[in-house]
Amino acid sequence: TNFMPSNNTKVEVDFMQTAKNTSRMGIVAGLEEPRFILGTDTTYNKLRYDFGTMKEQYTDNNSYPILNNRYVMALDKGKCYVNGVELPNLDMSSSGGEFQATSSLWLFADSGYNQNNVKFIGNIYSAKIWENDELVRDFIPVKRDFDGIYGMLDRVNNKFYSSCTSNNFTYE
Repeated sequence: TNFMPSNNTKVEVDFMQTAKNTSRMGIVAGLEEPRFILGTDTTYNKLRYDFGTMKEQYTDNNSYPILNNRYVMALDKGKCYVNGVELPNLDMSSSGGEFQATSSLWLFADSGYNQNNVKFIGNIYSAKIWENDELVRDFIPVKRDFDGIYGMLDRVNNKFYSSCTSNNFTYE
């Protein structure tokens, strides 16, 4: 994304996971240090989110069935929302503290792990990033005309992003 999140960052991703990963996690957006993660856990059928120093926060069992269900998940200054509804009693803003990342937030993988282990398998409809309530990234999936490569177009900066790993984006 070429964007380093802070405690004032909001990330919103519209997605549907369609298959289990080789590991239990599917990272929708991830940065390992400080923690800024939106993800899925298909083993326990939960959504996961991490913010700042708060690690591995999960939704209740079976409250959001993971596979083949479309969700808009947002992490906004330590609060997590699913389909516009704030998850109760899970405000991490006071515990996460202030932070400014020194590396970029990744989409569909976690920047701190072997990407083949925690890659996301599914559909991404959009991903948006705000900093201090200003939209700084607005990603949509596209196919580049001149070479047929699939990737994400940032409509704020008019920049195309292809996969930064050996796992290319696909379209089904």
